[in-house]
Amino acid sequence: MSELEKIKTLLRHFLEHTEEHAQEFEALAEKTQKLREGEALAEALKKASFKLKEAIEILKPLIYNYPKLVKEVDL
Repeated sequence: MSELEKIKTLLRHFLEHTEEHAQEFEALAEKTQKLREGEALAEALKKASFKLKEAIEILKPLIYNYPKLVKEVDL
């Protein structure tokens, strides 16, 4: 396995866990929002979940379609 393939495999693993964490942040945000004085934390958790999903959307096409899309994505 080439070094690039190893990195792609590792990144696939990271993306799976990142998706799980984004879902966990959303669930925590729902619980936290119901708590007294939990609105600010709930909002931060929602924003964090959104940012994680943005990162996933940036990386996923590169990892699963490399090298075809590398030149097409403007980072």
